[in-house]
Amino acid sequence: MEKGYTMKLKKLALIIGIIITLLELYFIFTIKQQYKGVYNITFFLILVLSQPIWYSSLFKNKPSLFKLIYIVAITIAIPIGMYYSLPKYSYEAGKKIIEDKIGDNKEVNFVSYGYDKSTIPTTDKGKSMFLNHRVYYYEVKLNDNSTFFAIEPSNGQVKEVEKDYWSEK
Repeated sequence: MEKGYTMKLKKLALIIGIIITLLELYFIFTIKQQYKGVYNITFFLILVLSQPIWYSSLFKNKPSLFKLIYIVAITIAIPIGMYYSLPKYSYEAGKKIIEDKIGDNKEVNFVSYGYDKSTIPTTDKGKSMFLNHRVYYYEVKLNDNSTFFAIEPSNGQVKEVEKDYWSEK
């Protein structure tokens, strides 16, 4: 009887582990879309993809309480770490900052760039394990004139860029 119960518990733990891993992968995908290349998610991706191995090793040989606590702690720490290491502003939040800077009396039209052109490199950022040396980049059409902006994702600082960064590339 106890052997059947243990097998069910192992299967349940593995299923829960897979569900948690899939949810975390969805969270990573969402972060990658919202933070458009300024956030380096690789560290967390490696941890998340290795979780099924941890869950399957949980019941190999003799289960231990220490191993269980360790794996549960890491499982909880990964999404918390992702959340607290995100920059303050997403790409869409940067658009709102620009709209507020320009003012309500003008119609603001953002030119859509592909994923690879929605950021530009910068050298004036401090060291960070999770933030790439990039800022959000926007082209705004105002009365048929183009204006270019860069937004620092950590603090929302707006810089007007003199000319189109990508026209020279």
